[in-house]
Amino acid sequence: MAAGVVAGLGVVGAIHYLVRPKVRPPQVMEKPKDAPDPFIHGSAGEQRQAFRRQGNPVEVQVVNQTTRSAPMRGWVVDRSVGGLCLLMEQPLEAGALLTVRPKNAPPLAPWIEVTVRSCRESNPGYEVGCQFVKTPPWALLLTFG
Repeated sequence: MAAGVVAGLGVVGAIHYLVRPKVRPPQVMEKPKDAPDPFIHGSAGEQRQAFRRQGNPVEVQVVNQTTRSAPMRGWVVDRSVGGLCLLMEQPLEAGALLTVRPKNAPPLAPWIEVTVRSCRESNPGYEVGCQFVKTPPWALLLTFG
């Protein structure tokens, strides 16, 4: 009986091998020799250099170094190793130099310098895109969420 089962499986395997579809290798598409590689040179439509991620909003204190304003309240709504997106109650001018620090940071935590790259009206408030002047250490980045 076992020999019959083995022989039957052998026949089924042979038939499957003969009638199975043949796998073809993928066709190689030739690209123009002058075409830039998007993985090396980046995409023409993407301006970010680092992946950004969202998370729970983190309340921060913001001081406009350009106008020497009193600390303002804002919230980090997304972040990356390149910068922060802040939700603010008032608009800020592109090019302004800010210092930012989480509200619940320890007293000796340093203020981080950022430059305003963009500001657009949002509901509620304004979304202010900021770029780090100098990328802070990883442990400090984690305090922004």
